[in-house]
Amino acid sequence: EIHQDISIDLAGLASIKELFLSRNYFYGSIPNEISSLIHMEILHLDFNNLTGIIPDDILSLVRLRELKLSHSRQEVQCFKGA
Repeated sequence: EIHQDISIDLAGLASIKELFLSRNYFYGSIPNEISSLIHMEILHLDFNNLTGIIPDDILSLVRLRELKLSHSRQEVQCFKGA
């Protein structure tokens, strides 16, 4: 279990394909820099304490085929620019 802000340094993770961060105590909002994960196929952020609007930048992850955000505090209004 990790108890910290979700604002992690994503710069060194550009080639990662799968990221499982479920069931931790991450808080804050999903950073816009998520779009730097250009090879991401699976992203699990469910069961955390995330807040705010889901960033439109997630839509730029064209290889993403599985995204889990349930059981968090993300606002219902997502993809405000879409």
